[in-house]
Amino acid sequence: MPRPTRCRRIEQMPVYRSFSPDDVADAETVRMTVDEYEALRLLDDEGLTQEACAAKMNVARTTVTAIYDSARKKIAETIVHGKRLVIAGGRCEYAPVDIDQPIREKGNDTMRIAVSYENGTIFQHFGHTEQFKLYDVEDGKIAAEQIVNTNGSGHGALAGFLKAAKADVLICGGIGGGAQTALQEQGIELCAGASGNADAAVQAYLRGELINTGANCDHHDHHGEGHECGDHGCGEHDCGGHDGGCGGCHSPRMEGPNVGKKVRTHYRGTFNDGTQFDSSYDRGEPLEFVCGAGMMIPGFDKAVADMKVGEIRKVHLMPEEAYGVRDLGNVFTLEIQQLPGSQDLNVGERAYLQTMDGRPFEVQVTAKDDKNITLDANHEMAGKELNFEIELVEVL
Repeated sequence: MPRPTRCRRIEQMPVYRSFSPDDVADAETVRMTVDEYEALRLLDDEGLTQEACAAKMNVARTTVTAIYDSARKKIAETIVHGKRLVIAGGRCEYAPVDIDQPIREKGNDTMRIAVSYENGTIFQHFGHTEQFKLYDVEDGKIAAEQIVNTNGSGHGALAGFLKAAKADVLICGGIGGGAQTALQEQGIELCAGASGNADAAVQAYLRGELINTGANCDHHDHHGEGHECGDHGCGEHDCGGHDGGCGGCHSPRMEGPNVGKKVRTHYRGTFNDGTQFDSSYDRGEPLEFVCGAGMMIPGFDKAVADMKVGEIRKVHLMPEEAYGVRDLGNVFTLEIQQLPGSQDLNVGERAYLQTMDGRPFEVQVTAKDDKNITLDANHEMAGKELNFEIELVEVL
């Protein structure tokens, strides 16, 4: 009977998990495991000896040698032959994180929500957050709050930090795919893409109004297992229903008297040629949302932040303030046999796939032949300039 493989200890998850040659449209994929990445990081980036690397990864030196040799061969194959490199998988465990500050004891029936935090707002780059604000929730209400310092923990270590802090949920802005995977493996629920006031976002989450947009700070594996593309919308033009409030990884801090408050607005949205794509007036029902909580596309949210009740404002939004620029990394090709049901899809049709943690996201079929199908997970409004006429009806 073969000896079971020992888990390799990982200190830092990869921040960037896929690399592709610019001049090869449909490159073959080489898959590197996370432990192979870790061996490269420790030996080549940090300059450790193989003995020191083995101690950190909790394996024998001969095992480190084998892991390292495998990783380097994969890099050579990628560079020499113009292939795509994806970092995922492996038999790994994550190094424990010590927290050198007192944290409130968590009750058995308490849910602990962590928010990437800076000066009252949601910090927009998870991997660089220096503080988390912890909210202990009991019976659906916030019972206690505490701000804790991360002490310089980077992308890969923050999931372990949150696990050590006994967090059940993370609310944040932009977050990379590697960190998302680490959180999932630690059993921490993720609500990414939020922005604005931290307290307001937590209240919106507790009311079931905060949507996880899967906002990424980088662009990862859209071609392999799991289809980790994040949520890209619900297929309707309702400006409140596109999961669009991620604001990217560097959205400006939102200020205004309406931030953190529930508001009701009427709006009319048009393209630059005057074509109307949506109108709450036509539906006869104002749109209700928490301003600054990341529930809306950034430009819409920002416009409402300082409006007065009864005011009508016209805004022109560039793609960066709306549904983002079109990203070719969100277009991927699969073999039809890899995607059950895809044989019945036609070019131009839309369908839903699922992320590794079961969240649905929408794609459009852009090409198909007897063997392969090409899917576009960009939001259908990505890359478009939008115009809105917004009326603030009520501040609740």
